[in-house]
Amino acid sequence: MRQKQFVNVVVSVQYQVLNDKVYEACYMLQDPENQIKAFVFDLVRAQVPKLILDDVFSKKDDIANAVKAELEVPMSHLDME
Repeated sequence: MRQKQFVNVVVSVQYQVLNDKVYEACYMLQDPENQIKAFVFDLVRAQVPKLILDDVFSKKDDIANAVKAELEVPMSHLDME
């Protein structure tokens, strides 16, 4: 039986504005940093509960790849990668 446990996950995100979309990224979005944070935190919160606690650290690359794959479309709409 799995017990409910809480874990704090530290997340670092690197992003860049596409060279040909600087105006859109800077002036069309209200708060791009917080929008990106919201996307990432939601995705991490969706991935971590699928794992047992012992695997959270060892599968951090799998979590990162899943987050990256899920973010490609929304980030392209934000004119970032």
